[in-house]
Amino acid sequence: MKIGFDLMGGDFAPTETTKAINEWLSKKDDTSLTLVVYGTQEALSQIPDDANIEKVITTQVIEMGDSPTKAIQTKPDSAIVKGITDLAQGVTDAFVSAGNTGAVYVAGVQIVGRIEGVQRPALISYLPRWDKHPGILIDVGANADVRPEHLLEFARLGSVYVNVILDVENPKVGLLNIGEEEGKGNQLVQGAYKLLKQAEDINFVGNIEGRYLFSDKADVVVCSGFVGNVLLKSLESLVETLIKECPESGKLNQFLWSEYGGVPILGIKAPIIIGHGISKAPVFLQMIEAARLEVERDLVGKLTKAFKNVLNSANGGEG
Repeated sequence: MKIGFDLMGGDFAPTETTKAINEWLSKKDDTSLTLVVYGTQEALSQIPDDANIEKVITTQVIEMGDSPTKAIQTKPDSAIVKGITDLAQGVTDAFVSAGNTGAVYVAGVQIVGRIEGVQRPALISYLPRWDKHPGILIDVGANADVRPEHLLEFARLGSVYVNVILDVENPKVGLLNIGEEEGKGNQLVQGAYKLLKQAEDINFVGNIEGRYLFSDKADVVVCSGFVGNVLLKSLESLVETLIKECPESGKLNQFLWSEYGGVPILGIKAPIIIGHGISKAPVFLQMIEAARLEVERDLVGKLTKAFKNVLNSANGGEG
């Protein structure tokens, strides 16, 4: 297995990314995994030569403030573009980056491509629970403007992810809304409710109010990327404030984003893991592990099969 690693991505790169690679080398016990590391010659010089490291020199860096589409076009020799191009060509099995999220997303869609049947690949965030497996929130920022059919897609993507990666059989899907009754919400969620209710391949349990995000009412909570991103960042700020004010309550740490590392872009034809821009070395190590797990469990293959079944059903069972 080969996992591509963006050495230049993140607010603290390449300091924290090189630190992560060096820690991974010192702890590695699986010689079947190779990291293909993309970075400038200067940054790569901070990593020792090793049989499980392949170094790819890049001469350009996509900055956090760069326009995603323009950056992909004008910086082809960046770690993001070269790494995702190698992923598309089968040189690597997965790609990990905490760089410009928009650029990673655009490169994934344009260079690797979408799974057939997926119009809008989506990002997830974990929803921790007390003493139970976490749930997920989807989408959390990739798609600000969506239609009801896109929320149906998110439900399918999230259901397969929770089943394959979190080992939850027949995961419960809820639609984030301002009330639990069927007629609640704006036109978007009312339209999505009808589609989700009709979908035979989804275990839809109805509307979910925000108060139940951390309960076991749903394993997958579906919303637009606009709502999801505002909610996610609000929750991150709240948790960080509570931990700062109540440091003795160690149990709150499970609600920190850093406890979960990176998250996948679901709906792309190959595994891509995106990390928070302020990630430090331990988070990068978790991102590598998340990528490895997705490859081992063939998440993309199972997503592809799930959407193929939906397309076949829509076409009357024809292949």
